[in-house]
Amino acid sequence: MPAPDREPGPHGGELNAAISDAVTDVALELGLSANIVRAGASQGVMRIATPLTVTDAEIDLGVELLGEAVGRVVASDRSH
Repeated sequence: MPAPDREPGPHGGELNAAISDAVTDVALELGLSANIVRAGASQGVMRIATPLTVTDAEIDLGVELLGEAVGRVVASDRSH
């Protein structure tokens, strides 16, 4: 049984997938290229796979870009 905070509502999986897709789109627009796999059947879970040769600076930049993407999607959602 999923944890209570992870149980999707009637449209939870669809909403999560839409948010994940929007974050992925914005992240790619910002230049984040880290093999981001779209949600698919995982109900909005994003898988990000970096190369084995990634540097600490590249990870820091990736986290910064992902944070910016999430911030933009959240801000966009609040303005509607």
